Amino acid sequence: MPKINPNVSQSQKVNKKVNKSKEETSLKGTLIAVFAVGAIIVFFWVSIFQLYLSRM
Repeated sequence: MPKINPNVSQSQKVNKKVNKSKEETSLKGTLIAVFAVGAIIVFFWVSIFQLYLSRM
């Protein structure tokens, strides 16, 4: 039989569920930001490499 904690209210249980959904949306924004920074890095790398090749 599971132990029941009398100090945990129903609203605290609901808040935990709400916090989980908030974390998921912030991770989605983080993924988009990481891809954006990665795309900028790749763009600059290719640009500088093309400049290097054109001056050879």
